[in-house]
Amino acid sequence: MVSLFYFFNLLCPPTHPKIYFKFFNLLTARRIKFFCKFENNKIKINSSQYFDNVSEEVYNYSIGGYKPIEKYIKARETLTLNDIMHIQKVISVIEKTIEIQKSIDGVYMKIDN
Repeated sequence: MVSLFYFFNLLCPPTHPKIYFKFFNLLTARRIKFFCKFENNKIKINSSQYFDNVSEEVYNYSIGGYKPIEKYIKARETLTLNDIMHIQKVISVIEKTIEIQKSIDGVYMKIDN
């Protein structure tokens, strides 16, 4: 099994945040039919490959009624390394967006009371 965590540490510039999601069996990614399913803090894209350490809140985050992670994965027949890197960036951005939205909600609640 190949973990992308290792590759991202090599590929990412020092200013880029570390990515902590794992994608296994990178070498067979092109030969397997993809689906998108959330289970046990993992976004499974087929029977043996998944993104790990993803909260259900991040997976279910929707923009305009669409789940961006699910939509992106389902729109592709194969996932390249660039696709995988993009999905991991999207996961990180959604995590940060949820964090910022919660802090904004907290400020709003203080003002509203």
